[in-house]
Amino acid sequence: MKSLTTSRMAGITMLTFAMSVSAQDMQKDQTMMADSMTKTMVMKMMDKWPANIQKAVIETIDLYGLPSAVSAHEVVWFNDDMSNAKLVPFIRVRVKNTETTHNFPVPHPDFMQHTLKYDVPADMVDELATYDGSVTVMRTRGELSAECDKPIHNILALNLADEIINGKKTVTAARAAYAETIQAEMKGQKPALEQKLMFTPKKSSGYADKKAEMMKEEM
Repeated sequence: MKSLTTSRMAGITMLTFAMSVSAQDMQKDQTMMADSMTKTMVMKMMDKWPANIQKAVIETIDLYGLPSAVSAHEVVWFNDDMSNAKLVPFIRVRVKNTETTHNFPVPHPDFMQHTLKYDVPADMVDELATYDGSVTVMRTRGELSAECDKPIHNILALNLADEIINGKKTVTAARAAYAETIQAEMKGQKPALEQKLMFTPKKSSGYADKKAEMMKEEM
């Protein structure tokens, strides 16, 4: 009886271990890295994603090359070391499999984000949020991002964000310019503000902030 119980326990232990290994392997397989990736494999990973996002990923691959990583939730291109000349000056491009509705300047889904190094002054963060809620700042890392549905729209958003930061346009003027540019695009034109960044991002070191005065007393 003891032998049978021991045997059963051993069997359960082995089964639990096998299930654990299997779960770990499945979790690892959910993220595919660049060194084992092909365009066909990327598409297979996205087969249940919305059709418009799949199309956007294909177009982005044609633009920048194969991504750095693909998971069940997003496709990402990393370029912190600027080794991908096609991505410069962006340090990261991310395409998510979920959409966020954005009504400015016309209703559209946000799911593609472009990020570059940029030290945004603290007093400009609110200005940028008022200009476009999909333009976001990470001051600690020294990053500026724009999220929309196409690379050209993120380029447009970042170009106008730079003009706001440097005092070339007010928020109201930038929003008007954004709407006018999209209107021109819808008429078949290729506005310059969408074709490339009109500025060269300065080297960013981020902002680690300062230790709180009350914490200094604790040292």
